Amino acid sequence: MSLAAALFQQGRCDKAAALATKVLEMRQRSWGKKNLYTMKSRVAIGMIYHQQGRYDEAEAAYNEVLRLQTQGSELEITTRPLIVGCLAWTYYMQGRYEEAEVQLDISWTLHRKLQGVEHPDTLQALHHFAVIVHLNGRPHRGIELMQSCVEMRRTVLGFAHPLTNVSTLLLEEWKAEERDSQATE
Repeated sequence: MSLAAALFQQGRCDKAAALATKVLEMRQRSWGKKNLYTMKSRVAIGMIYHQQGRYDEAEAAYNEVLRLQTQGSELEITTRPLIVGCLAWTYYMQGRYEEAEVQLDISWTLHRKLQGVEHPDTLQALHHFAVIVHLNGRPHRGIELMQSCVEMRRTVLGFAHPLTNVSTLLLEEWKAEERDSQATE
């Protein structure tokens, strides 16, 4: 799979998808569908499909992994929030914004439960959730969520960390938009 990952990073998604599919087929034959490495291959294929704009296939790959995971696969439960987040962005790219928001809320909740409130992955999930809430037409709630994200990132990562800066800049932009819209009303 590392060669497929290298091809993917180089933007050679067609070759990466073909190789990852072969690896998945071999792993399924050798180790079965629920094997850790087989499941990781399926997630990787979902990511490649997403990158290629093959959202229906990406969705199917993620849903299969989530289904098998609930049936007792070897894939760690701690990977579930990541997979749910990938599924959410696939929904988003398909224009299924409300479904995307629900999945990002689930992802953020799982991160909090499994890794704690201040874990960097939890904060990234919160950032993504705030973005989708804002994009889905609830800017005030998005601002509240992003404010929490910024405060926690400042505490955990520091004021100068790039991720803190991204969240801070986005929050400031949203607040400026809100002020401008209130001024024109």
